[in-house]
Amino acid sequence: MAIAAFFYSYRMIYIVVSFLGFALLGGVAYQMNKLTRFVPNTLEAEAVAWLLESSPRQQPELFKKAGHVASTTQRKVILLNTLHRLLPPLIASRYRHPPGGPEHQELQIFLACLAQVSNFDDSGKSRLGNRAAIEHPALPADLREQLKELRESEDKSLRDAAEAVWCRYPAIEDEKHVYHREEEA
Repeated sequence: MAIAAFFYSYRMIYIVVSFLGFALLGGVAYQMNKLTRFVPNTLEAEAVAWLLESSPRQQPELFKKAGHVASTTQRKVILLNTLHRLLPPLIASRYRHPPGGPEHQELQIFLACLAQVSNFDDSGKSRLGNRAAIEHPALPADLREQLKELRESEDKSLRDAAEAVWCRYPAIEDEKHVYHREEEA
């Protein structure tokens, strides 16, 4: 801009140099935007995920904590990957127990946690390229089958929680697509 001001009396040179200066400034701003990355604070979610995975007995209190920690989309994605690995056997072992028992209450806590952590919208990649796309990881086949059964449960709380989780995942066209997404995860 200082160079353009020097050629103020020569109108054509002034316009060309000003245009080039603005274009250079825009290019530098674009590159700076691409170089800066937003690093989300996910330490608490990573700690809870580690506790969930390393705990010898899956405690419902940890799942409650996971639901409380899942306040941002990045934290939810971290916890969701852990929950996808842990929940299928936990749900299977508690699904057939009668309502009102401790196993039934634990099942409600597990599904409520999964519903809370799954509650985010998928986002595409930023046009400027400084954010990665955030998507729900592939839903494991056994968890998908359990959720189908729970959506038809007589218990309203289980049915509502399973429906809340189910509606957050994209429609699955065929088993080949499911297998491909599970491999990516």
